[in-house]
Amino acid sequence: MKKTLIALLVALSLSAPASADTLFNVGMVFAVTGHGMDLSITSYCLGAETCKEANPLLRPIAERPILLGAAKMGLAGASLWYLAEAHKSNPKVATVVVYAMGGLFTYIAIRNGRTIGYFQKVGF
Repeated sequence: MKKTLIALLVALSLSAPASADTLFNVGMVFAVTGHGMDLSITSYCLGAETCKEANPLLRPIAERPILLGAAKMGLAGASLWYLAEAHKSNPKVATVVVYAMGGLFTYIAIRNGRTIGYFQKVGF
């Protein structure tokens, strides 16, 4: 799975001119994807009652899936909006941070999926 993800990122990076804006924009897509994966696996395992929400800010609404999804993705959107603004004055740092964010949330989602046995259930 890691090799596939890395290959996808390399392909996306090479498919367009490698400007600072392009690399940052690909990183934004990567980060949104990571956040979405985290939301998806969290919702799945909360529904299956095989996990608990780790984020203390979101824990009180963990049993309300629509509210949890809106809050998780709202926080993701706000943090990415901040990075988009930061990119205007410091593109290198913002690009590194957005890729780190994407990697972190992708890692968390994959780790959680493995922990609850999700990938074995779906044959992945």
